[in-house]
Amino acid sequence: MRKARCLFALALLAAIAVTATPAPPPENPVLQVNGGGTGLFIDPSVTPTDMGLFTNFGVGLVMYSDGSATGHFTCMIPGIVVVDGLYDSASYDPDTGIVTASGIAREVFPQFDPIIVEFTTTFQAGGPGVGVFTLSDSSGYFPNYPDDVDTEVVIKGGIRIR
Repeated sequence: MRKARCLFALALLAAIAVTATPAPPPENPVLQVNGGGTGLFIDPSVTPTDMGLFTNFGVGLVMYSDGSATGHFTCMIPGIVVVDGLYDSASYDPDTGIVTASGIAREVFPQFDPIIVEFTTTFQAGGPGVGVFTLSDSSGYFPNYPDDVDTEVVIKGGIRIR
């Protein structure tokens, strides 16, 4: 009887372990985008480029062969807004070396309630003066989302695509 109880308990634990195992990620990652630092607004941008506005940004993105993606993007214009996003899709253009990724973000403005928006970013690898990224979102600030963008060149830090 005791042996039967032990076998039942082991079988129950094995069943729990199998059902508690998380689903495997999609197929192997195709590429990753990592980096961060400071970006300076340049043309073309919805945000004025003659005011010396900059952001602090960070990205950690994994793109899979089925076009899905996971990862996180944060971009902050100090004292104005924080964009905190999670990716769910991405694509890569090998001819240009540009990664485009989209998802859902929370935007926090000091004087308003936070809002949830769809957002799209693009990334071009490189360090200061070479790395570039864009951001557009469905907040209404970008009148023709996703075609209107803010473009920034890296002035400190870098973007790596591998």
